[in-house]
Amino acid sequence: MKLTLTISLIFIFSIQLNAQWDWANPLPHGNHINAVDFDSITGYAVGRVGKITKSDDNGETWEDISPGIDNDFMDVFITNNSKVYVVGDNGIIFKNRPDNSWDTLTSGVNLLLKSLFFINQDTGFIVGYLGTILKTVDAGDNWELMDSGTVLSLNSVFFISDETGFIAGEDGIILKTIDGGETWNEISVETNETLYDVYFPTTDTGYIAVGNNIFLKTIDSGGSWEVLPNMASNVKFHSIYFKNNINGIMVGQSGVVLKSENGGLSWQLQETPSDVTVNDITLANSDSFVYAGDFGTILKSNNNWDDFSIISSGINQSLDALFFTDNKTGYAVGGNPFENIGLVVKTTYSGDSTFVEKIKDFNEHIYDVFFIDTDTGYIVGQDGKMYKTKDSGSSWNELASDISSHIYSIYFINDSTGFAAGALGTIIYTDNCGYSWESFPSGTNEHLYSISYIEVNTDSTMMYICGNNGTILKSYNSSPFSELDSETSNSLYDIDFINIDSGFAVGDNGIILYTDSAGTNWEKLESGVGTPLTSVTYFNDTTSYISGDGGTILKTNDNGNYWYRQNTGTSNNFKDVWFTSIDTGL
Repeated sequence: MKLTLTISLIFIFSIQLNAQWDWANPLPHGNHINAVDFDSITGYAVGRVGKITKSDDNGETWEDISPGIDNDFMDVFITNNSKVYVVGDNGIIFKNRPDNSWDTLTSGVNLLLKSLFFINQDTGFIVGYLGTILKTVDAGDNWELMDSGTVLSLNSVFFISDETGFIAGEDGIILKTIDGGETWNEISVETNETLYDVYFPTTDTGYIAVGNNIFLKTIDSGGSWEVLPNMASNVKFHSIYFKNNINGIMVGQSGVVLKSENGGLSWQLQETPSDVTVNDITLANSDSFVYAGDFGTILKSNNNWDDFSIISSGINQSLDALFFTDNKTGYAVGGNPFENIGLVVKTTYSGDSTFVEKIKDFNEHIYDVFFIDTDTGYIVGQDGKMYKTKDSGSSWNELASDISSHIYSIYFINDSTGFAAGALGTIIYTDNCGYSWESFPSGTNEHLYSISYIEVNTDSTMMYICGNNGTILKSYNSSPFSELDSETSNSLYDIDFINIDSGFAVGDNGIILYTDSAGTNWEKLESGVGTPLTSVTYFNDTTSYISGDGGTILKTNDNGNYWYRQNTGTSNNFKDVWFTSIDTGL
């Protein structure tokens, strides 16, 4: 089991000979999508790590047209002459070409740009950090920095005419212009909550998405704003849209979607097929709306907002561990430990595509999976829960572990004998195919996360287990475990040995430990990263891979002397990595 302290979606990739990692789950990708915009049937969605996708069929399918950079994109806008502009961090502005490539425009700032709006094909505005307001009158060729009168972050900009526009931002700030954005004046409002999105369905009536059980409404062209309840406490709403003065919708954290049919006087919670945070909503055409959210989530609904479907495919829950029974068939497990949700996913790789299917739900988080052959496998999870399948995952029967502590790792050394490790130094073993388990002394109270087993022959075996606070345990020929001196207090999340002497352990703060003395001595290697590393796997005597937080994949070709970081195209946290061949990894 490869445990991290943050719960996030784990993504499965396939790698080709050029060391390019491609998305396999979810599809079209799993990066957070921050914004989406449509012009008739053609739409664009933008998000984390330079991801831009395009749809030419009203959002049903999406094509990756990313410009090949790692900047986060925050907003996208399609003008009335079908020009597309994208803004993001470090002051970046992109403008599309007819061939789906991109021109980089000069903003003159290096701050995060969060929102943009074009009044017509030539005149547009961008807002962002530290009160940034940019204006162009020549379709983005040149941008002028305007005086906002504030250093607060500005999150959203919207114009109701050539002359009148509004900006909303942090600490309840609302700015208004009546001279085409040349000057901006602050409008008083009775809240200091962060304002995320401003939208006007008419010149008189406007709405602002907030959070913490409120939203804002004006009926006098933004001269004054009323703070109103929205019925959803402690939810940040990132986007708001009204078709007219009466019918509107708000979307936000945890997939919450609220609908109003009376101008915001009351709201109804809508049932959707996803609990993933939604960041933006846009009208795709007169009959449908498209929604974009975290982990690559794309939803669609009808015009009445009461029939939702998921467009993005795949599993959008946290996955913690992988196990492949052959080069094509594997299993992944995970869930949500805070909501007592668990799942088993089966993946089938067919050379140029990967099919991912959820095959079982559980009432507890599942931390690890191990198969002894193509049919028989085991999973372990919260509160000592343990299950076994004998039909390749089609059915699972609960086993009695006789413990109540979380089990983080499981490993079988043969068909009948297996070990499991978990919270508070727990180690248990079975010698009858998992039907009964006995305690095995660990000598520690630290949480234990990963097991590595090496067998030279029947008379020479070694087991290593790693865990919190630099804990590494060693057992020779199933003797009682002894604790090794790792010379670190960093928690270690995974350990892997290729022979009885040589192995790696990885963990917090980018730590990589290496031993060639069966754990007697450990050398700290330079990883080049400071984020948690959660998984390490030997491919052969010289080549190994490490995965970790922030989209980290490290590879060595010289047994750890030098590690180089591979481009994954995501900043999401990885929990596990598995190679089915020298060319293919997931």
